[in-house]
Amino acid sequence: MTDHTVIYPTRTVTLAAMTSPEEPYNSTATRTSPLGSPAAPVDGASPFPHPPTDQSPPAPRKRRTGLIVGLVAAAVVLLVGVGGGAFALTGTSRVAAPRTFGFNGTFQITSDCLNVGYSDIRGGIQVVVTNEHQTVLAAAPLVSDGPCRWTFDVRNVPAGAKLYGLTVSHRGTVQYTEAELRAGPHLTL
Repeated sequence: MTDHTVIYPTRTVTLAAMTSPEEPYNSTATRTSPLGSPAAPVDGASPFPHPPTDQSPPAPRKRRTGLIVGLVAAAVVLLVGVGGGAFALTGTSRVAAPRTFGFNGTFQITSDCLNVGYSDIRGGIQVVVTNEHQTVLAAAPLVSDGPCRWTFDVRNVPAGAKLYGLTVSHRGTVQYTEAELRAGPHLTL
């Protein structure tokens, strides 16, 4: 007869094994316990619910990863759907880049520009574009195009203002519509 040792959290129990497959399990086999007295059956029952077997432990439960991933995906779809519904109801959208336009223009001094009084007008001076609220929208430098004549090329002007103002140095502001700017303004002094 061979002995099997089973370790429990509170004590170690040594059980006598069966000598042959035909021999029935003996619940009153000799048991020893280093932590106290031998275990005794209660009401004639075995102190162990099942006799030791050579069976492997039960396979662990399958994880429900697929179910969890499916639930998370459904939640994301639901949240996106709610966000899309809110978009449809409110009519708001993501901030879109404002529509812009550009234009070319000229600036010319009709009198003798080399005389005293025009020293503020020269290549590199900014042509400033404002809206009807005098908010600066864009600027571009004057580029010499001969004596007393300059050109300018303004880009990325936000579209949709009621009026646009063009200012060169401290010489005042001239008002234009968007269509007039797109056609190419000609400033004279």
